[in-house]
Amino acid sequence: MKIMKLAPEIKSHHEEIFECPWDKIESTLTPNPANRLISIDGRKVARIAKSMRMFGFCKDQAIIVDSSGIIRAGHTRRAAALKAKVGVFFKINDHYDLKEQTTIDDTRSSWSSMDWILVYARENKGDYPLINEFMNDNPHLTIRVVQAILLGTANYTNADTHQKIRSGDFSCRVSKEEANALSQQLKDVWTALGKTNKVCSTFAFALLMLFKHDKYKHDSFLNRVMSNRNELEPQRTRQGNFQAIFKIYNKGLRQDARIPMEEIMVRYAGA
Repeated sequence: MKIMKLAPEIKSHHEEIFECPWDKIESTLTPNPANRLISIDGRKVARIAKSMRMFGFCKDQAIIVDSSGIIRAGHTRRAAALKAKVGVFFKINDHYDLKEQTTIDDTRSSWSSMDWILVYARENKGDYPLINEFMNDNPHLTIRVVQAILLGTANYTNADTHQKIRSGDFSCRVSKEEANALSQQLKDVWTALGKTNKVCSTFAFALLMLFKHDKYKHDSFLNRVMSNRNELEPQRTRQGNFQAIFKIYNKGLRQDARIPMEEIMVRYAGA
């Protein structure tokens, strides 16, 4: 069988998923003669190819082939990968039923990040049990803030974060202790404002950037928040929250104890 004679650089990730470099795609993955011809110059192919150049080929969107290398699902992805010159992932399945799988995929397409985390946590996959536990222990955080904390960032700028969660590849970049400490600091500030709902995401991102600074003093900031809570109302944008938070943080401090907003924004731009 052709699939069993793959070049050495085509390596298995587990028993069903394989990785194929782009220059081996044509010789390894053969279009099904019964399928309509997919042109690499088509608009849909060009759109997918552009995404692949930016983010690569998603493992959870692996091309399905039979044991002889004939494609059962994924002709457009194959064409886009050839156009983008990126490697692909594929699965071997001689019993794949496209109609049945499409029904399953349509259901899963509506799943949220939380749905995928719960499913993978039940399977004890990677860091997902820890992620699920962290979410359950911190109901005051939105899923966007949870992801930012676990990635060690102060924003939600990664366009492929949800895709990584869906694929099962999401992993924590901070320790459980560090994540819990940041969560508690967010909760402290939110409670000091008299809030009981989930922490506003853009407000949380601005706070996370403040927490990263070496000069940050949590207890003294909480005291100023409680004394000036009427002046600190969460804004719709992170920029607006920056201005409101830093105004309160620096209030009454000596010049050398203040944290310049411009400095931290430059230091953590895109964080």
